[in-house]
Formats: sequence, C-alpha cells, structure tokens
Amino acid sequence: MDLLLEDSGYFDLTTFGLGIGDTLGSMSFAPKGEIILSGCDEVETILKECGLKYKFFKKNGEKVASKEKILECSGDATSLHKAWKISQNSLEYMSGIATYTEKMTQIAHKSNPNIVIATTRKNFPGCKELMLKAVMDGGGVAHRIGLFDSILVFKEHLEFFSNKAELENGLKNIKNKFLEKR
Repeated sequence: MDLLLEDSGYFDLTTFGLGIGDTLGSMSFAPKGEIILSGCDEVETILKECGLKYKFFKKNGEKVASKEKILECSGDATSLHKAWKISQNSLEYMSGIATYTEKMTQIAHKSNPNIVIATTRKNFPGCKELMLKAVMDGGGVAHRIGLFDSILVFKEHLEFFSNKAELENGLKNIKNKFLEKR
C-alpha cells in the first residue's frame, strides 16, 4: 500500500498554487495526551520518500507524555506538506490502537497477571498490517490473522452439510489434512 500516493496523488495543489514549494521549513509531532507510540516505521518510510531530514525522539511501544516531542523533520514546503497529514494520521490511528490495547492489558492484568489481549482478523480492510503492528506495540498479540493460519468452524460452515454423518466426515477430513492444527 502506497500511503503517500493514496493521500497526495500526483502533487499538492495548494502548495503549488501558493508558490511556496521551495521554501524551507520544519515540523514536529507531539501528542495532545499520553499515548503508547505506534506508526514510526510507516512515518519513517514516508519521510524518506519525501526526502526530508528527520529525527525520532521516541520508538514504537514507548509511552509518550502529553506534548512530548516524538519527531522533528525539515525540508522544503512541498515535501513537508506531502508528508504532514498522512504521517499525522498514521501516528494518531496506530498510537490510538496501541494506547487502547495497553489500557485493556492493564485492566485485564488486575484480574489475571497472565492474561493476554489478543486481536483477530476483524479489521478495516487494507489496514491489517498497520493494525497488527499497533496492537503489538500496545502489548497485545495476534490470535488469528486470517483464514490461512487457523481452523475455526462456524455455524455458517455447517449450513453446507445436509446431515450429521456428512459433517462428521468433513471434520474427519480436516483433521487428517491438517494434523498439526487443533
């Protein structure tokens, strides 16, 4: 997924129209409230593609205080504006997921210190990789990533069997084909 192309298309009409594209500037990112940081890898890729100079002050999975600087970068206005909103959105959404996961983990650990918060394949289509990284940055784990990594028989599968004997045969077949799966 090309995050930059999705957001900026071929060029920034506003920066071009204002005639400020070559003007040098800088930008920095800091959260409004305390967060668990996620999205640094994706933002770094964006900044590199835009040719910006940058420095991260925090890493994925770290707690960041309100108004604490995460990142600072510099370059021309065209590159800064191209990277700005998609970087901000990536950090906000992924850190939001990581922060929520970490909060759920803290609450769960009060009842059972050995419990884990696990995510499933239920996510917004096209965002699975980002969501999984964010959950893991928040201390969660991936339970089921997709149809390819585990066997779960739902009532919707059962609709395709006309009787109990067919179902038993189907279950025997799946057990024999995938001995390593439970």
